[in-house]
Amino acid sequence: MEGKLQCPCFLRRWGRRRCRSWWEVCEENGIERIELSAAEQEKWREAAKPTWDKWVAEREAEGVPGQEIIDETLRLFEKYCEG
Repeated sequence: MEGKLQCPCFLRRWGRRRCRSWWEVCEENGIERIELSAAEQEKWREAAKPTWDKWVAEREAEGVPGQEIIDETLRLFEKYCEG
């Protein structure tokens, strides 16, 4: 599909497997996993927004669909890494 970001099937399979493995490695090495409340997550999103906005603007200036990349990255993260 021209003009649309696509996620290759290998990336979809890689995402879920890697996220699970990451937490397993952390646990095995005594790294504490801290779950943030929804309110705390929102604070972090707001704090990061200026950095993301700058990155998007820089990519868009290069002719790269920066906002689409961010949106797709977040969508894939939610689908494969959270929960």
